[in-house]
Amino acid sequence: FQRVVYGVRYSGFTPSYHFFNPQLNQRMKDIMAKFPEQSVYLSDFSEDWKHLVVYVSGSNFPGEYYLFSEGKEAQFLTSSRPNIKPEDLHPTGKVTFAARDGLKIPALLTIPKDKVGAMKNLPTIILPHGGPESHDTIGFDYEAQAFADNGYLVIQPQFRGSDGFGLKHIQAGYGEWGKKMQDDITDALSFAVKKGITDPNRVCIVGSSYGGYAALAGGAFTPDLYKCVVAIAGVSDLKSFLSWSKME
Repeated sequence: FQRVVYGVRYSGFTPSYHFFNPQLNQRMKDIMAKFPEQSVYLSDFSEDWKHLVVYVSGSNFPGEYYLFSEGKEAQFLTSSRPNIKPEDLHPTGKVTFAARDGLKIPALLTIPKDKVGAMKNLPTIILPHGGPESHDTIGFDYEAQAFADNGYLVIQPQFRGSDGFGLKHIQAGYGEWGKKMQDDITDALSFAVKKGITDPNRVCIVGSSYGGYAALAGGAFTPDLYKCVVAIAGVSDLKSFLSWSKME
């Protein structure tokens, strides 16, 4: 509202910041260091920047707000999900695999907490995101957590065309609906099977919007890979979708 740029926030699995004021920049780095491998979002700040409110979400935090005031210890404010405790959460990790053409594809794995030490031949949900120019983040994902709570390993591949990982990664998806974008999803499954963490006979693909299209494409193009396909508000008529897009 003041038309003043204080810094930038970078995307990815977890956000990162760079402030133009060196002291503020270091202060934010120190705050984020208190929550390693979690997503830390600057939620609010006082006019003089002496008080910062951050939102923390990830494998150890279901979504909590903290106040950081200069010269004082962090103060817990509230949880956005008070009925969910940290010990209820299933951990989320990140991996990178090579697609069949060599492109590096980042992915998130949400692991049933009782299987962290025994990740072998797990029933698996492939969960492509919508958009498709979007991306998943480390944080509380109710779908991934619900599936993991029922014993499923959840894989969320950031196929080419996803944002958050650089312009080239986005551009690599242009014109690749149902083609290389879909291959990346298939290759994510192949990666998990080769690693021995996924049982190839117990795999389902689930998605919403573009993810729903990817689920339907998975069932149509590679039906032998999946025992079930779930498309939620999936794009199923591309000709109609293109007409609608042009009107928008």
